[in-house]
Amino acid sequence: MAVTKEAIAIVLDVGLDMHIRDTPSVLENAKNCINMIIQRKIFSESKDEIALILFGSQDTKNNLADKRKSQYQNVEVCQELKPASWELLEFVNKIKGTTISADFIMEKALLAAVELLKSPSNEKKFFSRRVLLFSNFLRAFSDESVCILCKELTNNKIDLNVIGPVSYADEETSQSCSTTYSTKTPTQIKAENTIKKILKEVNGESYSFNDVLPALIYYQKKKVQPIPWNANLDIGTNLTIPISAYIKVNEFKPKSWKNAYAHKLNAKLERGTSYFINDDAQAEVPKEGIIPAYRYGTTLVPYTEEDKMNMEYQSGEKGMKVLGFTKAENVQRFHHVGDKTMYVYGQKNRELAGVILAPFIHALHDTKMVAVVRYVYSARSAPKIGFLAPKIKQHYECLVFITLPFMEDLRHFVFSPLDGNPNNLPSDEQLNAVDELITAMDLTATYDEDGNENEELKPKYTVNPYLQRLYQCLQFKAFHPDKPLPDISPQIKAIINPSEKVLKIADSALNRVKSVFSLRETSQKKNPDTTFNLLSNGKSENTRKRKLSDDSGIDSKLSIIEDVIDPVTKIGTINPVRDFQEMIKSKDPHDFFDAIHQIVQVVWTYLKDERCAKLYHSKILGICKELRASCLKVKQTTDYNTFITTLQSRLFEIDPDLWMKIRNESIGLISRSEVGTSAVSPEEAEAFLTVTPYIKTENVNNEEDFASVDNSDYDALLDEM
Repeated sequence: MAVTKEAIAIVLDVGLDMHIRDTPSVLENAKNCINMIIQRKIFSESKDEIALILFGSQDTKNNLADKRKSQYQNVEVCQELKPASWELLEFVNKIKGTTISADFIMEKALLAAVELLKSPSNEKKFFSRRVLLFSNFLRAFSDESVCILCKELTNNKIDLNVIGPVSYADEETSQSCSTTYSTKTPTQIKAENTIKKILKEVNGESYSFNDVLPALIYYQKKKVQPIPWNANLDIGTNLTIPISAYIKVNEFKPKSWKNAYAHKLNAKLERGTSYFINDDAQAEVPKEGIIPAYRYGTTLVPYTEEDKMNMEYQSGEKGMKVLGFTKAENVQRFHHVGDKTMYVYGQKNRELAGVILAPFIHALHDTKMVAVVRYVYSARSAPKIGFLAPKIKQHYECLVFITLPFMEDLRHFVFSPLDGNPNNLPSDEQLNAVDELITAMDLTATYDEDGNENEELKPKYTVNPYLQRLYQCLQFKAFHPDKPLPDISPQIKAIINPSEKVLKIADSALNRVKSVFSLRETSQKKNPDTTFNLLSNGKSENTRKRKLSDDSGIDSKLSIIEDVIDPVTKIGTINPVRDFQEMIKSKDPHDFFDAIHQIVQVVWTYLKDERCAKLYHSKILGICKELRASCLKVKQTTDYNTFITTLQSRLFEIDPDLWMKIRNESIGLISRSEVGTSAVSPEEAEAFLTVTPYIKTENVNNEEDFASVDNSDYDALLDEM
């Protein structure tokens, strides 16, 4: 296996010049950077190893000082190469500045770090070696030691990163950032020139605290070694391509919590489970006497291991098998399920795998098709269905695998149409205002300070605020177990709130939306089913007292209720029959014809979506019954007969089953035998109910889509809204 861990030697200046000038001092900023580096390594469970070396220290502790004591004084190796730990983090927090002048010590400390990284006694293997140097570079260098240092860093392939108040990456940056110290001494100028020379000689990098701190604020994610899933991709019966699939996207979950005894955190906890029969005797049952069972209603169905072995589906060998192809547009976004996304390549150790897979990828890309496949992870796992989509980039080509749902995974929702009420339709001005807001808040069209496109909330750069907060709390509790948790840091708040830059761009669009969508306060709708609401809805106390004192009889009380209840002027889709009955109580003929027109419009609203019409059968039947009975009562037949005839023609096309239900309920035309003014004869009315619609074959599939839906549940749900 390839070596991926890194060796890092942190070299920190703790001399006098690091903590006497600014607030916060350079030493505090350096400690903050080191703290964040160690925390990132801990929470990402990194295998990298870290050594800590202080120079300008009161103590001397390094291997080179044992040989040449006079040259390597005040250089202290506090930790040799080890993985990041809480002990190291706690030690860094306790570091204090000293009164030692760091003249000619820095290069000695760097040589000690090089000696530590290249030590022959260290048998560990590292992918790379790096020195992180933290200082403000105000003291002189030894020219002789600088030459030796550059040679040692180059020969041992050790990278050098310099971090301080300013960056020495180039001349312009150094000059612009050096305003921290307005008056430079000759020694400081010489030191800066020397560090630039070192960086140039060893091809090193330099960063300022302003560059490093924002980059280290967020905790680092755990590094995952890419492990391929090797299998075969079968196309037809004669073509098999060896493939390797790598997980590209998968939800990251933090480590599970461990139970601990609060008073002794290191105490070992042992768990024990006992089983008892749920009866009066409470007899204990051994674990061997327990078997799993499924509960169906009140019945328990045992399911033993033997049953499981006999009934378990045998998926067969692992791999992918192409079931067919379809247009990419047929696979909608909401069809993407599963907990991961995989990139599929040809196996590296199979010469022809990539050669065969390449034209397959390009063919899918050119035809805008995807391959629907059967996916089996292993012989013991259940099969899944998914699709392979082509992905062609400049440096690589592959197939992207995403799982698709089965029929049981899909859910059907039925909602009232948005345009059912004309009063809810937005105007052109409102639509334009919302379009402008969407355009202004387009995350793909934001720009940075230099005018370059900078997409907001890219998954590649957007950290999980939950994990960041979790790590923040863990780090705080590790050092302050008795203190309450700190507030959410500003960096985490910035993730969970809209970007200030985006809000600033969208400010004018937001104001326009506020102006065109006026807000007004509305009172809660009164419930007419309670006596209190019936007697107090919209009426003053004096009015109620006066009406109650007029007459204590039943007729008087009923008249009070009629006066108090607001009249129904609109038939809704929730309970149209009740609304219709309230509207036709008026003796005004105009109100009756208006009620007929509105309830007919409700029926057409139900039938607007042909797929969902089946869910409104009971409501439409109730409307037809009530409408026929009311028209018979007032002897008005023309509007009803026109409606039921039009409904019959419409149902023949979209829902023959509903017409059969209407026919079985004998909800037909009103003939002259019932109302003398009707234009329909009894024979025509009887023939009307004998017509049987022709059920088209293609409608069967549409009905099957809703075969598992209980209509009564939907009707009950809508009635309760």
